[in-house]
Amino acid sequence: MIEIREIKDARMIIEFGREAGLEDINQWIKWEKLQQFLDSNVHVAFGAFSLADSKLVGMIVGGFEEEGRLWIEALAVHPSWRKKGIGRTLIQKLEKIGKQHDYRALFVDVDDDNYEGLAFYRKIGFIDVGFIKYYYHDGANAIILFKPFHK
Repeated sequence: MIEIREIKDARMIIEFGREAGLEDINQWIKWEKLQQFLDSNVHVAFGAFSLADSKLVGMIVGGFEEEGRLWIEALAVHPSWRKKGIGRTLIQKLEKIGKQHDYRALFVDVDDDNYEGLAFYRKIGFIDVGFIKYYYHDGANAIILFKPFHK
């Protein structure tokens, strides 16, 4: 089983992200900038920790933006812990925080050839709302999805 806790350590987030498959995490944010965002509450991060050994097994970073948009900046689950509902649980935690802060929806951008990621988000209620060519640092395209908060 797992326990969800807030994470305020940007280095922990970056290190875990790389371990869990976000190899390019350093291309879109440096740990110093992420730490600044966490300290100023522009971003919030949560981790899923194994109750057996307190090891970090999943994490999510959300960014508070204008007009009630809460973006999933990063979501990662360690490969050996996938398909156990951890990603869904982390998203639910972020949704709860968004609702508490009166935000209106959760947004995420996903590489258009990340079929597993797209299927996951769509399965849990995200809706495609946009496509941006050459969105990522490597020139890849993005699909923008959102999930409205229901009051």
